Amino acid sequence: MSTTQLTDHGASAPIDIPPLPKSMMTIEDINGMQFVRIDCPAVRERQAFALTDPLCTLADRSNGRVTLDLSGVAAFSCAWINVILAVAKRCKSKGGGLILAGLSTQAQATMKQMGVHKQVTIAKAA
Repeated sequence: MSTTQLTDHGASAPIDIPPLPKSMMTIEDINGMQFVRIDCPAVRERQAFALTDPLCTLADRSNGRVTLDLSGVAAFSCAWINVILAVAKRCKSKGGGLILAGLSTQAQATMKQMGVHKQVTIAKAA
């Protein structure tokens, strides 16, 4: 099992915009399935943009076998939903699928209302 962390070392943001967290996700390889814990309490446009390429690359490298643990995400924007859909599409193109885990009841309802549940597997809480 290996663990990797994504950090933001990009250009500095304007003073009035808080910096991105130093680590936005932790990745574990569990028998070829990439288990990704999103370590960001709110995924808005900046965070979604920063996560897009790493998650799509991960989908490519893992033959589309990706699980996102979103238990640490309390709020998200439409930009995050677009990232989830892009990653799901990439996973399917590689012969796998995207699994979302740790969603709150409200987040599950939002995903269903937006039709995201048709593109991903949403794991039910135990």
